[in-house]
Amino acid sequence: MRARFWLRICLSLPLLPLTPAMCAGSLDPAREPRVIPQPREIETGRGPFRLSGTTRMVVASNDREDRSAAQMFVQELKEVAGLQTPITTEKIRITSPQILLGRFADPSMKSLLQSRKLRTESIGDEGYILDVTPQMVLVAGKDSSGLFYGIQTLKQLIVPSSDGWVVLGVRARDWPALTYRGTEVDLSRGPVLKLEQLKRIVRTIAEYR
Repeated sequence: MRARFWLRICLSLPLLPLTPAMCAGSLDPAREPRVIPQPREIETGRGPFRLSGTTRMVVASNDREDRSAAQMFVQELKEVAGLQTPITTEKIRITSPQILLGRFADPSMKSLLQSRKLRTESIGDEGYILDVTPQMVLVAGKDSSGLFYGIQTLKQLIVPSSDGWVVLGVRARDWPALTYRGTEVDLSRGPVLKLEQLKRIVRTIAEYR
């Protein structure tokens, strides 16, 4: 159960390129992150963010889609890491361990992006910024899709360590190279997939931005 993030990748869609570390039981928090697909810009070598029972998730946006994306992430954190992570829209002190989700245009997020010297210009539609430090995880999207895709990248950075679960420390800027992306399911070979199996493929493919 604890490796559900990666089991989806390893067992559901063998046609996708995989890296051995994604299915490992224990990973070095200082290792080079392996993200599929690789973000356009990524800076590594930063300290990891440690997940714990005191971690809070703050959603700066009032959009229903953004909150839904946060709720799905919280549910997976519970299933994989056994963590109960409450969601709030209230601003928490910067000293508190938190995962902050929002959009470029949100006033509080805009101010934080500027203070961290995180540039939003040139980022296209469905793009995002991800900034992980030992004190905070920040995911900012240009739009609802961007925030969702930023969360998918964040999920791939969560790994087990000797003293719990951590988010590998990175700073990334990313946006799609193509407006439309897709996959093909060949129903002419093998057993005919049921509707729930097709939905599972859609959910899994969505995680690859």
